[in-house]
Amino acid sequence: MSKPIKFPKGVNKELLNVADLEKIQEGQTFRIQVTPEMAKNWLETNYDNRKPSKITYNYLVNQIQNGKWQFNGESIKFDENGHLVDGQHRLLAVTLTKKRIDTAVSFGIPRSAFHTMDTGKNRNSADVLSAKGYKNPNVLAAVARQLLAIENNNKDLLKENGLRKTKFDNEDIMDFVHDRPDIPEVVAEAYNVGQKMTMKIVSRSVFCTMYYLFYKRHVNDARRFMESVASGVGLELNSPAWALRHSLEKMYNEREKRKYSHYHKCTVLARCWNAFRKNEKMKRPHFRKIEEMPKII
Repeated sequence: MSKPIKFPKGVNKELLNVADLEKIQEGQTFRIQVTPEMAKNWLETNYDNRKPSKITYNYLVNQIQNGKWQFNGESIKFDENGHLVDGQHRLLAVTLTKKRIDTAVSFGIPRSAFHTMDTGKNRNSADVLSAKGYKNPNVLAAVARQLLAIENNNKDLLKENGLRKTKFDNEDIMDFVHDRPDIPEVVAEAYNVGQKMTMKIVSRSVFCTMYYLFYKRHVNDARRFMESVASGVGLELNSPAWALRHSLEKMYNEREKRKYSHYHKCTVLARCWNAFRKNEKMKRPHFRKIEEMPKII
């Protein structure tokens, strides 16, 4: 006969709505309103778990604070000795927000099964867009994040690794793309134009993001300007397209010793586009990394 399951502090018959705790089977799951006090007590049973990720629990804090938390069947898990084995980020978020969440909680999970947890890949925005039938989902999701960051005037989110730590979740990305039905078509066009680049002087996502912003200002000019930058063919000396291509190539060649953020590259593209629209000449432009992105004309 197996040993009876031990439960963490605060778990009783009334909470689980059962007649006898000893009749609960190994791995049985209950839907529970987890309070901040419960979360605090349960975190005290956290042994041998990985170090908490600030990015992960801050994301969950944002979800809870903005009313986006939803019950999805994923459970907080305790082993047969009442020790927490999975769910520390959710519990940390509850203690930080001081708000309760509706979630599944499983008890009596064998400690030997610990190594099998969290081995799957979470659905990212690209996965969700692909499931909805959108083409080029990886680039489309990246473009949506960059456009959201630009609209929110948050240059920190446009740092080289910033978008991986973004506060924008799958729902934000889906809503953004859904509310702008022209984005998938323009991004697909931009992606095809970007394929003409003989070397990857700028990422596809940055190229497609700025292509979209230019396209919204003037369709034909955007096509003409970005195609000439991508191909590098027939560029007139000191023209904005030549200056942009020259600058992007310089950044590409310096990529090992200098880190240029997405924001910096977007700023370079915006400045050269504005000069192109004004029919101005540009001589070997020097772009400062602290420079603000100009308004696109």
